[in-house]
Amino acid sequence: MTAGHQTSARRIHRAPRRPRPRLRAVLRRGPARWGAAGDTAAVAAATAAALLLAAGPADRLLPLRQTHLLLVLAAAGTGAAAVGVAALTPRLAGGGGRPHPVVAAALLLHSLVLMPASVVDTGSDEALRWLAAIRFTASVCFVLLLAAALRTHPPRWTRGLRGVLAAVAATAAGGLLGPSLLPPLQSSSGDRPPALALAAAWLAVSLAHLGTGLRRGDRLRTRLGLGLSVAAAAQLGRVLAGHPVWAPDLVSAALRLLGLLVVLAALTADFLHQADRVEGRLRASDRRARQAAERDHEMRNALAGLSGAAYLLRAAGARLGPGEQAELGAAVQAELERLRELLARDGSRPSDDPDGHEVEPVLRRLVVLRRMVGADVELAAEPGLRTTVPASVLAQVASNLLANCERHAPGARVRVAARREGGAVLVEVSDDGPGLAPGAERRVMRRGVRDTGAGGSGLGLYVSSRLLAEHGGAVRLLPRDPLRPGCTAVVELPAAGEPGARVSAA
Repeated sequence: MTAGHQTSARRIHRAPRRPRPRLRAVLRRGPARWGAAGDTAAVAAATAAALLLAAGPADRLLPLRQTHLLLVLAAAGTGAAAVGVAALTPRLAGGGGRPHPVVAAALLLHSLVLMPASVVDTGSDEALRWLAAIRFTASVCFVLLLAAALRTHPPRWTRGLRGVLAAVAATAAGGLLGPSLLPPLQSSSGDRPPALALAAAWLAVSLAHLGTGLRRGDRLRTRLGLGLSVAAAAQLGRVLAGHPVWAPDLVSAALRLLGLLVVLAALTADFLHQADRVEGRLRASDRRARQAAERDHEMRNALAGLSGAAYLLRAAGARLGPGEQAELGAAVQAELERLRELLARDGSRPSDDPDGHEVEPVLRRLVVLRRMVGADVELAAEPGLRTTVPASVLAQVASNLLANCERHAPGARVRVAARREGGAVLVEVSDDGPGLAPGAERRVMRRGVRDTGAGGSGLGLYVSSRLLAEHGGAVRLLPRDPLRPGCTAVVELPAAGEPGARVSAA
């Protein structure tokens, strides 16, 4: 191996450069380090900022009613976005014990019914009574859905579309029957006992979510409780102030928007967390599938040689001399050991042996198996060559190369040669077949690249290259030589010294 090749082999062993964290991961990990106290402090700071903005310059940017309407529309849109995130999250990793379906139903009712009904102004007493009944019934359903979300396994009728349909049906019934059954609701002021009781119940349920999250260490429930508490406190303050339902109130509108933004942020963070878990499982599954495919490929190569040896023993075993039988038995035993190692391997690779092992016996056993099934294979190896690459890895790589010769150059003469060059052992496997197309030497080393006419899975060279790289070696295909037909593969192995020898540290 030349100095350049040695440098390349060393580079293979360098630890890969740590990738820069993605922006999504940075945004998620930063708040995650704050804990519940940090979340509470952040929401408190945002609440104070919203109060200052709503009580100060906000009413000078736009007319009061238009500003209030924009805030309400923004809150409704935020709630709708939170509904979408809450509805998608259970589809990623299941919703067992999670509040997403019920919270989605509650937020959808809040965004589609409660928010629009809070900005409608009409001078008709009958319309006022009808809207008051709808708001009251929808508020009751909203609080009940939030209360159901506290349970680990809420009733089925409260989840997702069922919960929305049940709440809408109850709201419609309340709108039809409420004006006659609930006459106190016909007042336009917001300080009536029913409105006060509903706002207090909303706040109590929100604080229950917050307390449950803190007690269980559930980050999602804690953040949901914080956001819902801010929105509930805004509604309670509005009721206590005695504002009519449709009267513009920038403070309560801004706080409600802030609360829903906190809810959306909590659901989005949980969605990203679940997405990362699913992505991790998919990557692990893909890695296991790749490992299984590579192991199957190697087992097929080993079984092909064993099958040929078994056929030879059955057909001509009596005509083999004692030496041939012993040599064949040793080769079969070595391949069986390699099969056992492949089956027992859990994805890890055998470790390097500092003393190394001899190269020639490994190559000779593989050549014997090929010769026994009629292949024309020659072996010329310098005596005493040793390498630190595990014997099973060398056997796997050489078996892949010999199998490629049989598949792409059937009937051709194959030569296996091993020699030492500098600090490396070079193993060349060449054949007299048609060879590679010009410029295809690197392309065929990639995973899945194969000759559809000759068959194969496109894994042999890829697996061989990766295995050798893990142990400081390499494999390459030489360019086609017009004066020398066929294909030549060169395997570069780090050489080992004498058994038991150690290189003293400088």
